[in-house]
Formats: sequence, C-alpha cells, structure tokens
Amino acid sequence: MGLGLFLVLTQWNGILAPFERDEGEYAYNAWMMDSGGLPYHDSFLQKPPLIIYTYLLGEKFAPGAVWPPRVLAAAFLVGTIILLWLIARRRWGADAAWATAWIFSALMPLPTMLAFAANTERFMLLPLVAALAIVWRRWDDASAWDWFWAGLCAAAALAYKPIALPALLVLFGAWLWRSRRLGARPVLGRLAAAALAAAAAAVLVLGYFAWRGALAEVWECAVTYNRYYAADAIGWGGIHLLERMLVRFATEAYAAAGLLALSLIVRPSGWRLLWTLLLACLLAVYRDPNGHYYIMMLPMAALLCGATLAGLLQRLPARARPWSLALAIAAMTACTCWPLRQRLIASPARLTWLTYHGNPFVESGEVARRVAELTKPDDKVFVAGSEPQILYYARRRGATRFDILYPLMLPSPLAARYQQQVVDELRRNPPEFIVFSKSRMSWLITSATPHVFYDYLEPLIRESYAPVGAYVWNGDQGRWLEPWTGPQPGASLIVLRRKSGVGLPLPESSVKP
Repeated sequence: MGLGLFLVLTQWNGILAPFERDEGEYAYNAWMMDSGGLPYHDSFLQKPPLIIYTYLLGEKFAPGAVWPPRVLAAAFLVGTIILLWLIARRRWGADAAWATAWIFSALMPLPTMLAFAANTERFMLLPLVAALAIVWRRWDDASAWDWFWAGLCAAAALAYKPIALPALLVLFGAWLWRSRRLGARPVLGRLAAAALAAAAAAVLVLGYFAWRGALAEVWECAVTYNRYYAADAIGWGGIHLLERMLVRFATEAYAAAGLLALSLIVRPSGWRLLWTLLLACLLAVYRDPNGHYYIMMLPMAALLCGATLAGLLQRLPARARPWSLALAIAAMTACTCWPLRQRLIASPARLTWLTYHGNPFVESGEVARRVAELTKPDDKVFVAGSEPQILYYARRRGATRFDILYPLMLPSPLAARYQQQVVDELRRNPPEFIVFSKSRMSWLITSATPHVFYDYLEPLIRESYAPVGAYVWNGDQGRWLEPWTGPQPGASLIVLRRKSGVGLPLPESSVKP
C-alpha cells in the first residue's frame, strides 16, 4: 500500500505532462500508421518498430491524448517492480525484496533520469528484467523452454532499444557458461531454442513492414543510420560525460551510491553477475548525455542495494530487523526524494518546464491547435526543427519524410544526402505552413553539419513565407501572440504561411552541394 502511494506521488503529474520530442515522434508515427501511412517509408524513425505498436495501442484507446502511453509506461514500471521483488525475494529473502522495490521506485523519478516520459527505455526495462528473472530462476536446471522464453524477452528488450545488447550478451553468456557441464548437445539445443525465440520475435515485430515492402527503410533508419549516430552524435564522447553522470547520480542518490559501494564489501550472492551487468549497461550508454539512457542501469543497481541492505540488517538482532528495515527504507526514500521536491507538487506543464527548460514542449500543443485551425486535414505542414509532437497534436502529416531534423544535422556520411532529399521534397510540394523552432536543442547544428538544407531554408522562408503568429516567452510565462511581425525576444515557435502567388525562391542550380 505504501509503495503504491509513493508511486502515485512520484508519477501523477507526469501522466498528463506534454510530450517531449521523442514521445512526439513515436506518437506521430503511430497516428500516421493508424491513418494509412507507413513509418520508415513516409517518416524517418531511428527506433525499432515495437515502440510504434505500443503507442498505437494508446492511439486506439484515446486518439490524440498524451496519457495512454504514459499509463502503459506506468504499468510496465509496476511490472518491473514486481519482477525485481520476486528476484530479490527468491535470492536474498523478504527484506531484500522490499528494499529493492523501494529503492528502484525511488531511483526512477530522479531528475537526472527524465523518467516520467514514456521513452523506449522505460518500456525496455520490463522484458530486460524478465529475462534476468528467468535466467536466475533456472540458473542450474534450465530447459530448452526456459531458453526460449528468456530469448523472447531478450528480443523484446532489443526491439524497444538495442542498447540492451551488451547486458543481454553478458547475461546469456554467463548462463551458457553455467550450462557447459551438460555437454555440447543439450547446450546447442538451448541455443537453438533462444534463436527460435529471436526469429519468432523478429517475425512479429517486422512482419507488417515486410508485408508492406519497407524492410529496407527499417534497416536504413534503425540500423544503418544508428551506427553512425552511435559513433558521431553531438555531445558524445568520453570520460567527462561519464564523470558528470556519476557525480549527478551520487549527488541525487547518495544513499544508493553508498550501498553500491558497500556491495563490494558485503558481497551478496550473485554480486559478480549484477556488477558485470551494471558495467555492461554503463558501457552501452556512458557516452550519451541524455539521462533517460541510464535508466537501464537502475534494476541492477536496485538489486545490489537491496541485497546489500538486507545483508547488513542480518547482523542485527532478529527483533530489530523489521524496524531497522523500515527506517532505512524511509530514510533512503526521503534522501532520494529531496531533489524531487519541486517536481512532486508541480503541475504537468510546470514539470515539463522544470525538466526540459529551453525546449519548446509546453507550448507545442497550443501552437499545434492553431496550425490545425489554419489548415485543412489533408494539408501537410513542415516543422523546421525536431518537434514532431506538433504534427501529432495538429493531426497533420509532415511535408517531408523527415518529421525530425536530427538526422540532417548530426554528423554522418548520410547527412548531406538527407538534406538534399528534404530540399527536393520542399521544392516539389511546398507546404502552405511552416512551424519554425528557434530552440538550439531542436537543431543541434555543429561545425560538421552540411549547409545544403539551411542554405535553402533561409531564403525560402524570407522570400516565400510570412509570419502568422508566435509563441512568446517572458521568463517562465508564455503566450501565443497573433499577429506577430517579429523580430521579438522570447519567441520559441513561429508559424509562417506561404505568401499567395509566390513561387519557389531558388532554382535547382542554386542549391549548394
């Protein structure tokens, strides 16, 4: 009961908070798929398809609403907590189970983790922890069916987010090594069962796109481009990011950080595997500045903390243990929630402002409503920036395949070609309306970004479009301003209409290669 109330306290305002751009991208693709479009072919989506199906379920339940995928993410969170409780209960006892459940629940909403958004990482945790639960439950006497179900869970985790691969390789590698005493034939049979599960998952996840002839586009977006993205994306790179994230974690969750350190001394059963999994997760994400990537580490951290706390309590007299456990959990939860004090009572919009300050997420819904009023249902809109949530709120298709512009901006061998594709699409079918984002985080332009697109867009807007209105901020207060003639400080999203009777401003030859 207490844990349920705590989850409500830490999750309530995130349910109705405005979408951030990743959620907007998933929701837009789900809506487009539901209305006859084909993700990856008609849009550019970096993530594997399972997140689209998840958001599509929410779209079917309540079209256009932000809360269905958030409720689904909360349900996945509850399922993950239950599995962690069962793992800890089986290996270390009831004290460790409750400590693990509370610690994990307190770590998830940390400001660093950005975990109220229904991102792929939140959905990925449930199948990842399910695979761990199956492996540890049948550590020594696994059958081929155990390997099949564990393989299916692993495939589901990868179909949400491939960054789970290093941890899964460690987990299944350790299981395989443990099984070596059975002999070659049984081991090969178990590997075949896991491979069959992976093949079945691939058919379920990719079958629709294979039927529609879009497997090449899925591979291009989710594999080929991501290979370059993982190697060259802006802000990635090195030990300074790892240091920053570790310092932030230790500052926001110093009690959990202390228990993690103590786990190397207490050494509860299974600590080597958990620490190896934790380090594998860290290896997969340490170069990324986005906090939600680090969510993947929290189940292993919570299990280590819960087992360590239970091990410490075993040294106390039996009578003192229940009260000591309750006090320890209460103290850790209070310490962890202290950085959340402003967020716990904030309105959904205020929560988004506090978390993503400088990004145009709060105002996207109001701007999208005005765009929907100005356009017809079949009109296409171009969002100059990486704000696909605007297209979702407005229920309008993007004017180009790229509903998010990061693939055009982040350094990769594909960026110039993608920019030229957008220029060609805009030239062939110029949209009546453009929504221009002035947020730097919506563009992420670097010194290595090609200039093909922006060299075309700037004169296109200047010569062929006129501003209709803008969302203008004054401190932390914003409002829609129409008419807006600009320039004016504080404008975050600007809506522009194509001037009547004006053709395209640039001939083909003027676009720089």
